Amino acid sequence: MDADAIMRYVLIAIASTAVLIIFLILFFIVGNGIELFKDVDPIEFIFGTDWSPSDGSYGALPMIVGTLLVTLGAIAFAFPIGLLAAIYISEFANPKVRSVLKPLCEVFAGIPSVVYGFFGLVILVPFLSKMFDENLLFGSSWLAASIILGIMALPTIISVSEDAIRAVPNSYREASIAMGANRWETTAKVIVPAAVMGISAAVTLGIGRAIGETMAVMMVSGNATIIPDPLWNIFSLISTITGTLALEMPESVVGDTHYNALFMLALVLMVMVFAVNIVAKKITDNMKQKFNGTAFNDRSKIRAYATFVDTIQRNKKMVCKIGSFILIFTMSWMILSLMISGLSSLITSIIITIGAYATLFTVSRLSPSDREDVAKCILIANMVFVLLLLAIIILDIVIKGLPNISLDFITSSPSMGGREGGIMPAIVGTLELMAGTAVIALPLGILTGIYLAEYAKDNKLNRAIRGAIDTLNGTHLSYSVSSDYHSS
Repeated sequence: MDADAIMRYVLIAIASTAVLIIFLILFFIVGNGIELFKDVDPIEFIFGTDWSPSDGSYGALPMIVGTLLVTLGAIAFAFPIGLLAAIYISEFANPKVRSVLKPLCEVFAGIPSVVYGFFGLVILVPFLSKMFDENLLFGSSWLAASIILGIMALPTIISVSEDAIRAVPNSYREASIAMGANRWETTAKVIVPAAVMGISAAVTLGIGRAIGETMAVMMVSGNATIIPDPLWNIFSLISTITGTLALEMPESVVGDTHYNALFMLALVLMVMVFAVNIVAKKITDNMKQKFNGTAFNDRSKIRAYATFVDTIQRNKKMVCKIGSFILIFTMSWMILSLMISGLSSLITSIIITIGAYATLFTVSRLSPSDREDVAKCILIANMVFVLLLLAIIILDIVIKGLPNISLDFITSSPSMGGREGGIMPAIVGTLELMAGTAVIALPLGILTGIYLAEYAKDNKLNRAIRGAIDTLNGTHLSYSVSSDYHSS
């Protein structure tokens, strides 16, 4: 056996550790949670709306709904902003500006989640309370949690989307421009559709970041185990699975019903992440079929569905316009109904929808060069907004933290129960934790990446490895919380 074959088997073994880790996590969670169903009916656990461990009620639906709503809100906030930023960086910014903008956007990823939580608690929540003083009783809300998680998902969506857009061959751009299209038309009609699989991956990773986040959402969501009423009430307090795990695991007794219920919540989170990955894979596979020209070839078997798809394709622009206006009207009415009376919200929503149609009609009548100018202005304004978010977070940290930093603060240990003294032990502990993490994660991660990039073929094992890696992206936080308290 030659060296290449030996290395391939070694890399397969290393890459397969992701699958083994998922299996061990499942075994650990199920082993510690399955006892719950001796005392609680599974249907009652999944669909029950009352979570009161002190009263023996373990209905997980409020946390499940809360996790889904917060994740949906985060992606609704982050995806359009992130995609527009990625388009600007890749297609419109000159090389010098691009070399500055992308690293700046990726600074978001280096900010710890607890810092985002403090920013949300100190800046965002009071701001929302003043803006919606009649609707937000406490400041903490589904809206605040979604915005914070959306900001945290931005670097992932921007970076991965920009890489996908940049990876589109230049021949696509040259061919489009040769046909008479300008830069914006080329970007919107050729480059972005060609990069849609990479953009889908960016959204999936962003969802993984949002669905598995604990500290930031726990600090701004209110942590109330209720279902918003109505369901689209963005001002409602809310609770997520990860937040509930972090708050209640320290209070549970190992082996009791509450303890088992929390582990089953962690299992529900894993199932949700599995479902997200499956849906993302289906979307990606459909896109591959579309671009490879293999979709709906066997029309004898799916004639009715194919006919429906053909009809949609022939009227694609009209369907998109109608769908967009319905979405604008529905979203406007849902939000406005929370703030003003029913009839007023309905009339205002109709006016907003008509205004959107008038704007689209006006833009469609502009010349291609004018439309490109409008698009550039929107892209630049969006990029400024992203940089402004970063500046506000960084400046808030610097302005409030810098005056309190001194040599004694950095080099001394805490005293008076942490109310005085310094942070030297915390710095050392953080560095030790980072070093230990790097020793374990870097070799495994790099070697797994080499295997997937250079050796992996499209088979069941490699699909399982990729799926396990995506699942770990969304479940590591809840698992670490559970395992920490279990071991203690």
